[in-house]
Amino acid sequence: MKNLIRMLYILLAMMFTNVLTNSQNTLEDTSSISANKWHPKVFYVFSDSLNLTFRLPYEPDQSGFYNLFFISKEFDEPLLLYTIEDEQRYLTPFSSGSSYDAVLLYNNGKYVRYNNIIFKNGAEVDMSNQNIHPCDSFSKRWKNLRTFDDGNSNQVSDTNSTGASEFIIKGYVFIGRIEPKDWEHWKDWEATVKLIESVEEWIVKDSWTTRNKYFEIAVKEDIEQTLFFSGLAHLNSEKTVEVSCGLIVVLPPFGKAQKDTRVFPIQNE
Repeated sequence: MKNLIRMLYILLAMMFTNVLTNSQNTLEDTSSISANKWHPKVFYVFSDSLNLTFRLPYEPDQSGFYNLFFISKEFDEPLLLYTIEDEQRYLTPFSSGSSYDAVLLYNNGKYVRYNNIIFKNGAEVDMSNQNIHPCDSFSKRWKNLRTFDDGNSNQVSDTNSTGASEFIIKGYVFIGRIEPKDWEHWKDWEATVKLIESVEEWIVKDSWTTRNKYFEIAVKEDIEQTLFFSGLAHLNSEKTVEVSCGLIVVLPPFGKAQKDTRVFPIQNE
């Protein structure tokens, strides 16, 4: 009888230990998922021919943003916001007036899909109220696509930031698609990004140079920020953006006229 009681005691102790261990592991896993992850609220594309805004939903799991990409209705293939060809990065040449599905992919494989967007200059797409789909065979394949920062975040995190903050702006500054014969001439081109504290008095709070056309800025306050972009032989560009955002800016060459950038809201179909 004593041996039976002793065995039951040992069994209960082992079960209690396993419960504690599993609980600790769950907490550690949750913490590791949410720590140091990027959670943008909006995405911008600024170019002389195509200006787009995508408003993104809150992610309850907090696994973090993986990438935003588009599926061509014509070819049924995923297209990232920017293309890499022979080590040159440029805004993907989307067809104006064509239909795409926008897909917001999270690190845990869950995703949001917004169907039938017609790309036109000034379009604003509100994805904030769309359903979040569970991880499936499609999203598992999409995880083979590169992330938005494509590893560049590790290169700029020490020098291209105003300090630790949950409000992170990540983006690229491109000069448009260039001809192969000119790649050698433009391969080392980088832009300057300035964070403007006062537009009226032109007070520059901080300034950075992109690396691989990429920049990353941490800001302290959850208020709109004004960014000023400049680059050799290209027109300057000034943009006011929300914090916790992603953006791609394409600087036009000198002498190219600026086009209409009014906003036309899009309704989900």
